[in-house]
Amino acid sequence: MTGVRVLLVDDDRDVRETVASRLRQEQFEVISCTYFIEAADHLHVHFEGVVVSDFRMPGKDGLWLLNHCRSVDPELPVIMLTGYADRRFIIDAISLGAVTVLEKPCSMKTLIAEIRAANDRRLSRLEARSRRAKRQLRSWIGKTPEDVSLSVQMQMIEKTLIEKSLKRHGGDIANVMKELNLSKSTLYERMRRAGIDPKKFR
Repeated sequence: MTGVRVLLVDDDRDVRETVASRLRQEQFEVISCTYFIEAADHLHVHFEGVVVSDFRMPGKDGLWLLNHCRSVDPELPVIMLTGYADRRFIIDAISLGAVTVLEKPCSMKTLIAEIRAANDRRLSRLEARSRRAKRQLRSWIGKTPEDVSLSVQMQMIEKTLIEKSLKRHGGDIANVMKELNLSKSTLYERMRRAGIDPKKFR
């Protein structure tokens, strides 16, 4: 990745465009979204970046998005913005795992600093996951990842991701489908191919 990636979610077009413009001046890669449903399409367990979301939005609000991020990847960093000094919301957001809650209009200097720090942690954790996956692959097949074809590596990593998701969700297929963004038929086919029995996780 050449820069910091930010998924910016805010239904206020003026605010969204102003913040996006400022972040792009910092050479950030900004993905701008208006609503929850649009933002959710960009999120996956390997997302390299930071989510910055407004709280109050039509339909599913920022807490819905925060909950969705937690289901996709508990370590996915989310910075919440709010134009209302609502103590209950702040407590809820932090308890759900938000990196921080900033009151609008917030200092762009502060927001940029928070994004950079969160992004550094995100990339560090993704790299740590990659190292763990390589070690696990080595323990499974007795070879270093460099000695194994990419297709085999991908199959082993996929097996690990599915098993971890099944464990997190107690074998609940619907939640695993949602987390891994897979259709039911695709998930079952990949479990069959990897020799995974979802009943063992219930």
